[in-house]
Amino acid sequence: MLKSLGNLPMEGTMEKSNSYQSLHGPVGANAAFAIGMAGRGGGFMHQDAFVPEQDLYIGTCCKDSLTMLPFFAKATSDYRESFVKSDNSPNPLKISYYTEDQIQRTYGQAYDGFDAKNGQIDLKFELFSPGRCIPDPSKPFSHEEMKYAVCPSILTRLTIDNTKQTVDIKGFFGVGGLKGLAFLDEMVGVATIDGYGFAAQTQKGLRVAADFDPVGVFGRERPAILPLAPMAMLLFDVPAGEIISIDIALAWYQEGCVTQGANRCKFYYTHFYKNIFDVFSETFRTADRITQEAFALEAQCASSQLNEARKFLLGHSIQSYHVSTMLFDEEFSSLPGNSQPRWCVNEGSFMMMNTFDLAIDHAFYELAKNPWVVRNVLDIYVKEYSYIDTLHSADAHKLPGGSSFTHDHGSHFTFTPHQYSSYEITDQDGCFSYMTQEQLCNWILTAGLYVEKTQDLEWLMETRGILEACLTSMVNRDATEEVDRDGVMDLDSDRCGASSEITTYDSLDHSLGQARRNLYVATKCWSSYVVMSHLFQLIQDAEALISTCDTQAHLCANTISSYYDEKLGFIPAILDHQDQSAIIPAIEALIYPYFSGCKEALSFDGPFSNYLQILKKHTQNILKPGLCLFEDGGWKLSSKNSNSWISKIFLCQFSAEEILLLKIDEQADYTHMDWWINGCCDCPGIDQIYEGKVSEHGFHYPRAVSSYIWLSNQSKKETKFK
Repeated sequence: MLKSLGNLPMEGTMEKSNSYQSLHGPVGANAAFAIGMAGRGGGFMHQDAFVPEQDLYIGTCCKDSLTMLPFFAKATSDYRESFVKSDNSPNPLKISYYTEDQIQRTYGQAYDGFDAKNGQIDLKFELFSPGRCIPDPSKPFSHEEMKYAVCPSILTRLTIDNTKQTVDIKGFFGVGGLKGLAFLDEMVGVATIDGYGFAAQTQKGLRVAADFDPVGVFGRERPAILPLAPMAMLLFDVPAGEIISIDIALAWYQEGCVTQGANRCKFYYTHFYKNIFDVFSETFRTADRITQEAFALEAQCASSQLNEARKFLLGHSIQSYHVSTMLFDEEFSSLPGNSQPRWCVNEGSFMMMNTFDLAIDHAFYELAKNPWVVRNVLDIYVKEYSYIDTLHSADAHKLPGGSSFTHDHGSHFTFTPHQYSSYEITDQDGCFSYMTQEQLCNWILTAGLYVEKTQDLEWLMETRGILEACLTSMVNRDATEEVDRDGVMDLDSDRCGASSEITTYDSLDHSLGQARRNLYVATKCWSSYVVMSHLFQLIQDAEALISTCDTQAHLCANTISSYYDEKLGFIPAILDHQDQSAIIPAIEALIYPYFSGCKEALSFDGPFSNYLQILKKHTQNILKPGLCLFEDGGWKLSSKNSNSWISKIFLCQFSAEEILLLKIDEQADYTHMDWWINGCCDCPGIDQIYEGKVSEHGFHYPRAVSSYIWLSNQSKKETKFK
């Protein structure tokens, strides 16, 4: 294993290592390029569940010496021994890599740069991956703008500075672990059978080679083009005294139907690109715009009031999110004007599509970039993945239920039958049971976020009937008889069979996993009633519905508040007068009224002042070592479990600081940054973290893009509440 890259000092109380894996992907193509972890490799991802480990060879050749960035596990390929006798191997070369003190990394939400200097040859490799805004396909749009927005590529730039030497050298960019190489005619580069490739524009001295490894390329008198080999490389000359910079496009393309099951879809970008060569061409045509947009996004983050740790967490989570995004179109659509676009986000390495308990957290970023995709997901849930259930009481009597929504739309590019998810099954305790109550809340709350951000009152009027059905369903899950209602969920869906409903925190202990009488779910119900009341006020002529929402919200707030235990100093996680566990997510759901325009409900002088004061005391008293802080100062979501989800930590931090007006120790941010960089360095954007470490390697996950709430709030403060 190669040594890690060096540590660069940052503001705060700990240093930030630069050896961690990052993902750079276009929006909507379920693709990315991984790079950044010394000795681990990286390379092309395309509809993959785990981070790849292709060897990356980026460096220079000077006489008989190769010097590379350290993003490879082996400089020589095992394949060679299968085909070539040792006495016929290429001439030996000296191989080195830039050491830990020779590389400076600049990393953000749209840029990743490696600046390497060893006193002789300076090398810089840059990746530009700005998250683009996609025009709403349901409205008139510019063909050129849409083509640019959905282009499935990443622009990179390799710069070699040979001004310190008097000898000519060569620069190179190569990727191992490839198969099915096709060489381009009008550009210099390759495409693979797996639907990805890289290319540069034709210019003097630029050529392509294919061999087993860099030793094969530079150990021969003349580089070979061997299609059988697993590595392809771009080579270019860098004369003494010159600086040469080459733009390299990384591209992905898959034509035809890419899904199966209930919905057969193709990638939306296929309306605008016939093949991967078209993608390469567009990338070079728009290179200046790509770099300008990337630097503009970096400037936006740099000028924010966020501390350095949060800037890193924000950038890393956004980069990690894009790889999971997919913009589909129905297979039969032949023209973009007749399209039926479908926005999907994979649940990272788990590959479930549009998992609803992730979609609500992604919404803060999506509403800032592409608000229409949030509406698209909400509409598809109503049309295809909603259902009406019945409920059962403790004595197994059937009771009226109502509308709710599935956990997801399917997995691994396979859509499940409508009204069913890939995750939820009957008679299953714990993980894989139904999340009926929580997904019902998620639709309501996501609708509230969408309407407040877009002011799309036409859509709101069209969904009045759905909202009314959601309210009926919410109330039924509390209790059938009005006299028995306390605003908190008490009845499980019959879809569970003999088991009980669970929450998004399915893999934690019962303090967050059990839905019935759960504090986290109860606070989400309160927020749902508050947001629905606001939406019905916008609809107008809905006084009875508003009254029901307000009554239920007050019942819920009063019930939750009544469980505050003075001896414990907090509200137990299960509202049953027996549980004694403490959870931070009691405050998570406060963010939804905040971003849905419900200002009065969150005022300490408003109708829920007592509720807010108790949640504030609860939070103050549990943010302590031994309860909800780890020894390193990181946040522990449940006092009974070491599994902490960083996406939810971001949301709860926001609620604590911006709504409950608590002063939070900034050290926690630097601890959370350290979790990602050191404890989970090969799992980009990973959510589930066990005491600062990850249980499995190579995972990626999109949910931590909830961090965008920090930038969203700065914009919100500038525009004030509407």
